Amino acid sequence: MDEGGAIHRSPVRLILATAPILVLGLVAVALASTKTVNDAQGDSKKGAVDIKSATAVAGAKKVTWTISAYDPFNTNKAPCVGIGQSASKHPLGDRLEICGDGVIQDFQHGGTAGHAKVTQPDQSTIVYQIRRKKLGHHKAFSWQVQVRQGKKCFPDICDQAPEGPGTHVVQKL
Repeated sequence: MDEGGAIHRSPVRLILATAPILVLGLVAVALASTKTVNDAQGDSKKGAVDIKSATAVAGAKKVTWTISAYDPFNTNKAPCVGIGQSASKHPLGDRLEICGDGVIQDFQHGGTAGHAKVTQPDQSTIVYQIRRKKLGHHKAFSWQVQVRQGKKCFPDICDQAPEGPGTHVVQKL
C-alpha cells in the first residue's frame, strides 16, 4: 500500500495471476480443428455462384463453416455444405446438408435435423454454425461445399470445393 491506502500489484504477480487464463484460452484454440479449401475462379457454370474458399472449424461445442465466393450472392443462392455419412473422402452419400435457409436436411434419417445458425457477414460470404453433437459421437467427419441453383445446375452441381466427384474433406473432431 502507498500513503493514500491504494494497493499496488507487482507486474510479475499480475502476469502470474493471468497466465493460467491465457494458457486455457490457447489450449481451447489448439483443440479446434481447422481445414480450408481454396477453389479456382471461373470454374462455376455461367451465372451461378463461384466458390472462392471454404473453411471449417470444429471446436469443442460447435462446428462452423465460412464460405466465400468471388462475387456477391443472396442466401437463397448460397453454397451448401454436404456432410458425409462417414469420415471418408468418398462417402456413399451425404448424411446432412445445410443451405442458405439454415435447415439441416437429414438424408440418413429422412426429414430435417433442426436449423443451423446462418449469418452473411458480407455479400460474398456465408457462415453456417451447428452444434457439434449433430455430427454424432464420431472422431471425424467429412464435408464438401456445393453450389446447386435449381434448373441452372440440374442434374449436376454448378461448382464444388474440393473439386471432383465424391471428394470430401476429412476433418477430426
